[in-house]
Amino acid sequence: MKNQVLLRISVTLNYLSLLAIMGGYHLLRHRIHTGWSLVLIALSLSYLIVSFWMLYGRTKLWGLVHRVNGDLPDRLRSQMTRAVNRAYQVFSILVLSSLILAILIRHAPVMVGPVEVVSFLYFAHTLPAAILKWD
Repeated sequence: MKNQVLLRISVTLNYLSLLAIMGGYHLLRHRIHTGWSLVLIALSLSYLIVSFWMLYGRTKLWGLVHRVNGDLPDRLRSQMTRAVNRAYQVFSILVLSSLILAILIRHAPVMVGPVEVVSFLYFAHTLPAAILKWD
């Protein structure tokens, strides 16, 4: 039970560090608190890399999610299918909501920058594994 709570906290902090990187990038891009923005980005990126390795690399969950379904036992295959379906439902809702919110806030067409693209890719590729860990 305690181990499961720590895993959930780690997954949550992993995604919060991703949001902090995106926020720091926008602060830096608008030249707001540039020194603190760089510190925020550096600390968040460091945590993101370490937590990615601890959550997904060391546990081999990254490789499991990206494996061909035919190589998996039936029970694990059904868990993977459910996790991937749920992950892409959450992913599509969050990405579309963030783009709509950006349009409403900026009152202009959304220009998706490199940090957003990389963040969305990271989110899409790690979310199925995070859902498997969460359950």
